Parts: sequence; C-alpha cells; structure tokens
Amino acid sequence: MNILGNAYLTDKVSKSLIRKVWKALKYDFIRSHTDRHYIENNPYYLGFLDVITESFPDAKYVIVVRRPKDYIISHLNREYTRFKSKVANRSIPFWQPLPYRDHLSGWKIDFYQRVSFYAKVWEYKNRYLNKFQKSNGNARLLRFEDIFGDQNTEILRELLAWLDLTPVRRIEKSVFIGKVNRSRLTDRVQWDERCDETVANICGPLVRLLY
Repeated sequence: MNILGNAYLTDKVSKSLIRKVWKALKYDFIRSHTDRHYIENNPYYLGFLDVITESFPDAKYVIVVRRPKDYIISHLNREYTRFKSKVANRSIPFWQPLPYRDHLSGWKIDFYQRVSFYAKVWEYKNRYLNKFQKSNGNARLLRFEDIFGDQNTEILRELLAWLDLTPVRRIEKSVFIGKVNRSRLTDRVQWDERCDETVANICGPLVRLLY
C-alpha cells in the first residue's frame, strides 16, 4: 500500500487502481468491525487519503507534525540500525514519494545525501498533509513538540473529546514518561551546521508556516 500510494501521488498509477486495492485490503475489513470506533495509526496511508475520505466521509484524521531535524535524525538512526529500512529507502521504487534516483543515490557513502533525502521526504509529506488538513474539516494538525515536549495533557484531553473517546484513566504527565520507541541513537548520525543549512533550505518555508 505504501508503494502504490506513493506511485499514485506521483501520477504513476490511476485512482481506480487505488480504489480497488483499498477495497480489497482494508475497506471490507474495517466495515466488518462492530465497534463504535475503528482507530488505526499508519503513515503509509498518505496516498490513500482520497479514497479513504470517499469510503468514510465522517472519518477523523489526526496529523502530527514533528520538527524536521528530529524527524530526519530518527529516520537516519532507523536506517543505520535496521537493514530492511536501508534497503527499502535506497532500493525500492516509490518507497518514498521522491524520484527513484534520489533513492539510489543513497548507496553512495554520503551522509549529507541522506539528510537531504529525508528533508525532501519531510517537506513533501507535510506539505501534502497540511493541504489535506486545510481542505478537510475532519482533520486536525498537531505539533509533536506541543504534546510531548511540553507534556501538555490539555491537548490530549481536547483531542480525545474531539474524537468522542472517553479515557479509561485520568490523563497525567506520567503518560509521557515511558518511551514507546527505545532505540539507541547510533554514533553514525553526526549532525552539524551543514545539516542545519540543508534542512533550512529544503524545509524552511514550510517550518515557518507550521510553526
């Protein structure tokens, strides 16, 4: 679904194919649930937002944007510590919504190329999601740092109320203590001023818009 969705975003496959894939893999499965709420967290749905809104016009979307530097470092760390991630982002066409030459260039031993690559991914995806959020009254865009950086429990309370969900226990700052992703930062990620300049050039205008 990730590959086909990105191919659709770059006009390489038709919307009718995306509809068929969504119908075959997800639509009937979701409709089979009798629970009042069906919740899923999957960033690979980017290219399927059109058909999801067609299928479920009342669906609500929570979009969380993270500052590009942290986003890029997280992806670099994952790429350097997980071979599957390295192969996917450097070899598989449409694994990201960028030209294939950008993927293949990742095999060069060039750390700055990877910074640029993920900066472009961040810019593309968040620009698309920001546009989607502005055109869809059922979408909310939240900044990662406003929730987890400030440990802002009020944002979570408001979000649950908007989703019509009742928390099973009181929301306190203790929910922020335990990290879900406990991966260790590899020493191969050596961030410097050149990285900052690359991110500013690629992501700067959108950062100023969202932050």
